This record gives sequence, structure tokens and C-alpha cells, in this order.
Amino acid sequence: MLPFSYAVRNLLRDPWKLFQKVCGSALVVFLIFAAATFNLGMERVLRASGSPKNVILLGAGSEESVERSEVMIQAEEQVKAAMRGIETRLDTPAVSGEIHYMGNVLLGDGQEAQALLRGVTPSAFEVHREVRLLEGRYPRTGEVMVGHLAWHTLGAPKGALGIGRVVTFENQNLTISGIFEAPGTVIESEIWMDRNDLMTLVQRDSLSCVVIRLENEENFAEADLFTKQRLDLELVAIRESDYYGKLAGFYGPIRGMTWLTAGMVAVGAIFGGLNMLY
Repeated sequence: MLPFSYAVRNLLRDPWKLFQKVCGSALVVFLIFAAATFNLGMERVLRASGSPKNVILLGAGSEESVERSEVMIQAEEQVKAAMRGIETRLDTPAVSGEIHYMGNVLLGDGQEAQALLRGVTPSAFEVHREVRLLEGRYPRTGEVMVGHLAWHTLGAPKGALGIGRVVTFENQNLTISGIFEAPGTVIESEIWMDRNDLMTLVQRDSLSCVVIRLENEENFAEADLFTKQRLDLELVAIRESDYYGKLAGFYGPIRGMTWLTAGMVAVGAIFGGLNMLY
């Protein structure tokens, strides 16, 4: 076999081609790092979005998607009255009946994008302790508050979702009253609004879920027992951390395709490098 130095000397014969090959190799390394970052980031964000002390009560049969779930609106008050082990603060039980709705919103510049809207009441802050207002205030009727990364999800300029700007949903103009954060979670890409407003706009008379914050993780048995005793409500209890963990598993094939693509590019680069040496 020819000495390796011959191949190195051959590379130096054409500096322009050598530059192209070095840039191509750097691009391959970048793609592999990007794939690893995408996969690890997706998994960590989804797993961090759920608190082990939070329990989600969903409609039976809708454990895989809170958007498809339907829960009777009176379930929220019945949970407060009958379930034990719920964390309270200033005599207020940490129970939040919510509506999750995926819909199209129209931004002020005429751009239309799909967003996850969450209809909440002030009780949402009792269960989602990671949420904190950065600017503005809680939305009133005809207003919304947006996560500080919602502009990125909607593919809009960063200033398009500032306080005082208007977004249109279901032909209704909604003014942005506040901006919130929820570090390391998917929540900060959502749009929150008054629950009654969302129910009116989408013509809905039921909740998507009831979120409960427990005094400790061991009290999950109380929530599970409640759903089994109240068969008339047709509920199922799932830990919030387990729910987002299942979502991470749902996106497993996408992460697998990312790794597969990166692997194919790497293999192509290896054969290209061998061809370059000889």
C-alpha cells in the first residue's frame, strides 16, 4: 500500500478542492451535532414540562391527547369538594379546569399561524408554579397573554407579540395584555386567555382537563380512587410528568428519522473522504 503521506501530499496539490472538502467535512459534523441537539432538546423540554406533583384528569379514552379530551365543567368543583390530598395555598385548592385548543390565529401583519390556545382561570397559577408574568397583567375579557417564545413557534418577528398588539382568533380581535415565561417547558410557546372567552369563541361547553396539584406525589392514589368512584364523570387520572413522557415517546420516530438522516450523511462523508484520499 502507498504511504499515508502520499494521500496528504495529494490533498495539497489543489488548495481550492482541499478547502471545499474541509468545509464539507465541517458541515457533516455540524449536521450530526444539530441532530443530537434537536433530539436531546425535544426530549428534555417535554419531560420538564410536567410536574410529578401535578395530576391531569382527562376524559376516558383520551389519555394520549388533551386536545381531544372532554370533561364536564362541573367536574372542577366536584374535585375541589370531594378529593383529598390537594395542595392548598391561602385556603385556595390548587385545581385548574382548562381548555386546550389548537387553532389558527391571525397576527397584526396579516400572517396566519397555528397556535395552542389555553383557556384558563387565575387558578392556573396555583398548579403551574413555573409560570411567571414578565410584563403586563392577567388577561381580561377580550385579551390574551402570550408565552415569551410564542413568536418563535408562530414564525413571527419577535416584536409581533408585544403588549398592546392585536391577534385575531375566530374573527375576534384579542389584545395582548401580558407576556409570561415558564423556563424549560413547552408552556411558554402557548397563548393563554380567559376560559369563558375561549369557550364562547369555539362554541364549547366542556373542559379539556382538570389539573390538580397534590400535597405530595404519593397522593396520586387519591386522584386515581376519585376517578374510579365517580364513574358518572368518565375521568381518568394521569401524572402530568407521565403525560409529557408519553408525548416524548410519541415523537420517538421523528427523533429516529433525525438520527438516521445524520447517520446516512456521515456514511456518505466517510466514503467521500476515502475517495478523496485515493
